[in-house]
Amino acid sequence: MQSKQVILIGGFHEVIEQIFALDLKLMGIIDNNKTGEYYGIRVLGSDKQAQSILESYLDSKLIITPDKGITRKKLFKEYSRFNNNFFTLVSKYSMISRFSDIGNGCIISQSTHISAGVEIGKFCKINVGANIMHDSKIGDYSTIAPNAVVLGNVEIGTNCYIGANSTIMPNVKIGDNVTVGAGAVVTKNVENNKIVKGIPAK
Repeated sequence: MQSKQVILIGGFHEVIEQIFALDLKLMGIIDNNKTGEYYGIRVLGSDKQAQSILESYLDSKLIITPDKGITRKKLFKEYSRFNNNFFTLVSKYSMISRFSDIGNGCIISQSTHISAGVEIGKFCKINVGANIMHDSKIGDYSTIAPNAVVLGNVEIGTNCYIGANSTIMPNVKIGDNVTVGAGAVVTKNVENNKIVKGIPAK
């Protein structure tokens, strides 16, 4: 059974609400830009103070919250040296197929739909209302923004950002470090390190 005690790495109000809905015990937040309290939750300190903070919270699992995949990757490497494990946060208001696979440390927000055969890598963030259809694969540290639609048999690489209200058409392959603009419709494969936008996306 997963620990019911969690600590946020980065204050993020939507994640706090998901935690409360799951009746988890939020012990506090570690954040470089916040002090005191954030939405009523105690800010425990910054990344520089993490080691001394976490020594007092060995039973708590960590949730890495930032939207940018490259930031989540950096924080994962930084916090992996501590004894705390990472928590996979799945909203109880999402629809997740029992035949899908979700990696460690992911955040799956409310109103998302993940179909059978979907594989989601570690530390991905699937935002509110996103729809990922059958047999698609999402690489580590990628972000699917609100209301994005990933249709069947799509492959998305690592550290990608799929913008809000965008659509990835079936059988498309998207490389690593790709950004898809909000509202774009991707009809063709996209190479590594590209930014595409528009209808059809270019």
